[in-house]
Amino acid sequence: MKETGKYFFGRSAIHSSVDVSLDEVIALLRHAIDKGVDKSNKVVIPLRDALNEILDQKDKYQSPGEFLPTVIVEKYKALVTLTYPITGKTILGGYNSRKYLRRIGTLAFVLLLIILFDGFTDVYLNDIDAGEEGWQYWLKIIQNDFINIMIPFVWGALGSCVYLMKLLSDLYQTQTFDADKFHGSSTRILLGAILGGFVQYIYSPESFTSESLTLDANAMAFLTGVGVKVFYGALEKLIAELAKLLKLPSDFPKQQQSINEFLLQQLESLEAESDSAKVEYLHELMDKTKTT
Repeated sequence: MKETGKYFFGRSAIHSSVDVSLDEVIALLRHAIDKGVDKSNKVVIPLRDALNEILDQKDKYQSPGEFLPTVIVEKYKALVTLTYPITGKTILGGYNSRKYLRRIGTLAFVLLLIILFDGFTDVYLNDIDAGEEGWQYWLKIIQNDFINIMIPFVWGALGSCVYLMKLLSDLYQTQTFDADKFHGSSTRILLGAILGGFVQYIYSPESFTSESLTLDANAMAFLTGVGVKVFYGALEKLIAELAKLLKLPSDFPKQQQSINEFLLQQLESLEAESDSAKVEYLHELMDKTKTT
């Protein structure tokens, strides 16, 4: 009788937030064979043989409360060290990225309609005499005193939606989408809207204008939404400069790039099969630095 056990996978390169499923193991094995990931076949062949032994019990291991034999889980973990960031979970979960893409795409479409309505309304009001009463007058008041003020925020949110749609498309193409790690999309859109709306009050559009480049407030808002991290980094530098001028202390979080580069160098120097425990631990450290 084979040894069995329960394996909980945390949010790391090797682990996932739920028990590894048989479908995940099969999906990753197929991927590894198709891509020729395991040149030595030291992981793929033993894993394939172990799976063949339980194929007649496939329904059993796909039912709730049943866990895969330890040897399969261990070989799966070793295979993930070779395929990272692709795992069985990301391969199967890639289809879920379409759900997120539809939601963000729908929001982007609504934001685009608002922008088009604003543009058409401006053209319409410029071609008529709205007068001082009637619905045209009130439309002009709403357009000038509310919609035109809010439009940069809409452009910023649209920029963030475009960024997230591109990110989801890339994750789907590379089979690295993990729903457990794809959090904060709403926050990203909200930040894009807020920063996009206020960037015009911090930087003058004229400062980015040249013979080949002309930016207005809406264009700046859109680009800010696309590059929230870039603008936030610029904002930190601006605040740091103001702190120096005012002789105030400034203490911003340090970037994790140098730490990740060091961990990546250590990771590349290890053998996936013989140093699987070290590889797993390094992946966990890299994931933790991304969330701090």
